Amino acid sequence: MPVVVITPDYEVEIVPDPVTLGLDFLKKEVGGWVEVVHLEMKDTLVQMWLNEEGLLKRLPYNSLATHLYGHSHIVGNVVITGLDDEGDACTLTEAEFVELMDRIVNHAAVISKWEESFLPDTLDNPDK
Repeated sequence: MPVVVITPDYEVEIVPDPVTLGLDFLKKEVGGWVEVVHLEMKDTLVQMWLNEEGLLKRLPYNSLATHLYGHSHIVGNVVITGLDDEGDACTLTEAEFVELMDRIVNHAAVISKWEESFLPDTLDNPDK
Protein backbone atom coordinates (compact mmCIF):
# COMPACT_ATOMS: atom_id res chain seq x y z
CA MET A 1 0.00 0.00 0.00
CA PRO A 2 1.04 3.63 -0.33
CA VAL A 3 2.13 6.62 1.67
CA VAL A 4 0.68 10.07 0.95
CA VAL A 5 2.51 13.38 0.47
CA ILE A 6 0.48 16.59 0.85
CA THR A 7 1.83 19.99 -0.21
CA PRO A 8 0.66 23.47 0.82
CA ASP A 9 -0.70 23.84 -2.74
CA TYR A 10 -3.27 21.06 -2.13
CA GLU A 11 -1.29 18.60 -4.23
CA VAL A 12 -1.77 15.08 -2.96
CA GLU A 13 0.83 12.63 -4.19
CA ILE A 14 0.23 8.95 -3.65
CA VAL A 15 3.55 7.14 -3.45
CA PRO A 16 2.42 3.58 -4.25
CA ASP A 17 5.25 1.61 -2.68
CA PRO A 18 8.28 3.59 -1.58
CA VAL A 19 11.40 1.51 -2.07
CA THR A 20 12.82 2.66 1.24
CA LEU A 21 10.52 4.24 3.77
CA GLY A 22 13.26 5.56 5.99
CA LEU A 23 14.62 8.80 7.33
CA ASP A 24 16.23 9.81 4.02
CA PHE A 25 12.92 9.47 2.16
CA LEU A 26 11.04 11.46 4.82
CA LYS A 27 13.68 14.21 4.98
CA LYS A 28 13.67 14.56 1.20
CA GLU A 29 9.89 14.88 1.04
CA VAL A 30 9.55 17.47 3.83
CA GLY A 31 12.73 19.37 2.95
CA GLY A 32 14.71 18.95 6.16
CA TRP A 33 14.75 17.38 9.59
CA VAL A 34 11.52 15.63 10.49
CA GLU A 35 9.18 15.50 13.42
CA VAL A 36 6.12 13.31 13.70
CA VAL A 37 2.59 13.85 14.98
CA HIS A 38 -0.12 11.23 15.19
CA LEU A 39 -3.49 11.35 13.46
CA GLU A 40 -6.36 9.44 14.97
CA MET A 41 -8.17 7.34 12.43
CA LYS A 42 -11.34 5.35 13.00
CA ASP A 43 -9.60 2.26 14.39
CA THR A 44 -5.92 3.15 14.49
CA LEU A 45 -3.26 5.86 14.47
CA VAL A 46 -1.23 7.00 11.48
CA GLN A 47 1.80 9.27 11.41
CA MET A 48 2.13 12.71 9.83
CA TRP A 49 5.77 13.63 9.21
CA LEU A 50 6.60 17.32 8.86
CA ASN A 51 9.59 19.64 8.72
CA GLU A 52 10.85 20.15 12.27
CA GLU A 53 11.96 23.72 11.49
CA GLY A 54 9.07 24.57 9.18
CA LEU A 55 7.76 27.45 11.29
CA LEU A 56 11.24 28.90 11.79
CA LYS A 57 11.90 28.65 8.05
CA ARG A 58 8.52 30.27 7.36
CA LEU A 59 7.40 27.46 5.09
CA PRO A 60 3.99 27.98 3.47
CA TYR A 61 0.87 27.14 5.47
CA ASN A 62 -0.57 23.70 4.69
CA SER A 63 -4.33 24.08 5.15
CA LEU A 64 -5.14 20.48 4.28
CA ALA A 65 -2.58 19.01 6.70
CA THR A 66 -3.71 21.45 9.41
CA HIS A 67 -7.32 20.38 8.94
CA LEU A 68 -6.39 16.70 9.10
CA TYR A 69 -4.32 17.19 12.26
CA GLY A 70 -6.70 19.65 13.90
CA HIS A 71 -4.42 20.83 16.73
CA SER A 72 -2.01 23.45 15.36
CA HIS A 73 -0.82 25.10 12.17
CA ILE A 74 1.12 22.79 9.89
CA VAL A 75 3.49 24.24 7.31
CA GLY A 76 5.37 22.78 4.36
CA ASN A 77 5.02 19.34 2.84
CA VAL A 78 3.89 16.44 5.00
CA VAL A 79 4.13 12.68 4.56
CA ILE A 80 1.43 10.46 6.01
CA THR A 81 2.48 6.91 6.82
CA GLY A 82 1.17 3.96 8.71
CA LEU A 83 2.52 2.89 12.09
CA ASP A 84 3.77 -0.65 12.62
CA ASP A 85 3.72 -2.65 15.86
CA GLU A 86 7.22 -1.42 16.75
CA GLY A 87 6.30 2.25 16.29
CA ASP A 88 8.10 2.67 12.98
CA ALA A 89 6.79 4.21 9.77
CA CYS A 90 5.25 1.81 7.29
CA THR A 91 2.89 2.05 4.35
CA LEU A 92 -0.78 2.72 5.03
CA THR A 93 -3.20 -0.18 5.22
CA GLU A 94 -6.04 -0.22 2.72
CA ALA A 95 -8.52 0.89 5.41
CA GLU A 96 -6.25 3.77 6.53
CA PHE A 97 -5.73 4.88 2.94
CA VAL A 98 -9.46 4.86 2.14
CA GLU A 99 -10.31 6.81 5.31
CA LEU A 100 -7.54 9.34 4.64
CA MET A 101 -8.68 9.92 1.05
CA ASP A 102 -12.25 10.40 2.28
CA ARG A 103 -11.08 13.04 4.76
CA ILE A 104 -9.10 14.80 2.04
CA VAL A 105 -12.10 14.89 -0.32
CA ASN A 106 -14.36 16.21 2.47
CA HIS A 107 -11.87 18.96 3.30
CA ALA A 108 -11.64 20.03 -0.35
CA ALA A 109 -15.45 20.32 -0.47
CA VAL A 110 -15.47 22.53 2.66
CA ILE A 111 -12.81 24.83 1.20
CA SER A 112 -14.69 25.06 -2.09
CA LYS A 113 -17.91 26.09 -0.32
CA TRP A 114 -16.03 28.64 1.79
CA GLU A 115 -14.44 30.19 -1.29
CA GLU A 116 -17.82 30.37 -3.05
CA SER A 117 -19.43 32.17 -0.11
CA PHE A 118 -16.46 34.42 0.67
CA LEU A 119 -15.31 35.59 -2.75
CA PRO A 120 -17.35 38.37 -4.33
CA ASP A 121 -19.20 37.71 -7.58
CA THR A 122 -17.00 40.26 -9.33
CA LEU A 123 -14.10 37.82 -9.23
CA ASP A 124 -16.11 35.38 -11.31
CA ASN A 125 -17.50 38.09 -13.57
CA PRO A 126 -15.13 41.08 -13.81
CA ASP A 127 -17.65 43.04 -15.95
CA LYS A 128 -19.91 43.64 -12.91
